[in-house]
Amino acid sequence: MNRRSRTALACTIAALFLIGWFTLRPSPGDAEAAARAPFTCLVRCGDPGLRDAILNVVLFLPLGMALGSWPAPNRLRSWLLTVALSAAIEFCQYHWLLGRD
Repeated sequence: MNRRSRTALACTIAALFLIGWFTLRPSPGDAEAAARAPFTCLVRCGDPGLRDAILNVVLFLPLGMALGSWPAPNRLRSWLLTVALSAAIEFCQYHWLLGRD
């Protein structure tokens, strides 16, 4: 494994850790607010929905950049992996983490 591959792997692992840290921890303080908002609420829900949408995009940017830095990156595969990871996190938050969505 060359230096570029090791750097790309380290950046990918760091981005995945960052995403997991911020998204897969319980947040009991947000449980009441989440209970009042419908699951499909995003931008039309006002400032909190817009804030969450922007933070989700910002949170996944390092992963996208890390996947794009792999030697001979396959853009479609990187995009699909990022979408699948995002969907898996949303699924886990909805089903197992009260107050996270």
